[in-house]
Amino acid sequence: AINNGWTEFSFLCEYNYDECQEDLTELVTPDENEKEGVLNYINNFVHPYNSFDRLSLSMNSYGKVSIRITPIYTAEQIRIIDAWVDDVLATKINSNMTLRNKLKTIHDHIINNTRYDRVRADAIKVGAKIDDNYSHSAFGIIRDGKAVCGGYTDLMAIFLERLGVPNYKVSTEDHVWNLVFFDNQWLHIDLTWNDPVMPDGRDVIQHKFFLITTAQLHKEDDTQHNFNPIYFKEA
Repeated sequence: AINNGWTEFSFLCEYNYDECQEDLTELVTPDENEKEGVLNYINNFVHPYNSFDRLSLSMNSYGKVSIRITPIYTAEQIRIIDAWVDDVLATKINSNMTLRNKLKTIHDHIINNTRYDRVRADAIKVGAKIDDNYSHSAFGIIRDGKAVCGGYTDLMAIFLERLGVPNYKVSTEDHVWNLVFFDNQWLHIDLTWNDPVMPDGRDVIQHKFFLITTAQLHKEDDTQHNFNPIYFKEA
């Protein structure tokens, strides 16, 4: 339902499915080791345009389950992002490039056009709300040239989908990045950590977190990249 881009969906629990309500509750309720319920991880496995900002579940006495989905991206935002992506692919990418070079070119172009939004990142840490701020999404990069990790990752995922590269997002409680099937293996790309915030304000780009294995990822950082392997088995 989510990856079809639907905003509403209903289904009936089978009459002999006695644990239906209990299982639905478990999906949306965080366990003792997680801030969010398992259902929130679904955003990692769908196209960014189909990911949800809010999702609610309800069940009536007849076993009818109703899902209401509020998408992150509006139709107008998708139109603007697609136009930006089209332009990058037309001007920066050509058929003579290897896939690695294509991915590196896109990776570098996103970083060179984005500043890490420390204001929003600090607000998230303390639970504050920032109105009219799109840094959590790919739209924030196009509109304002700034993003937190969700914005970097979504925009890279959109490019990966356009290039036909299998991918999904890996997340922890505080961070998210891309996982890409490249050269017959799953490798990590973390644009956020390749765009470090320098004390003197300089723009710096690095490739330490570009197409690396999980072993390499954890060698570089085992704190914010310490993901749950139950949900991200390929990694």
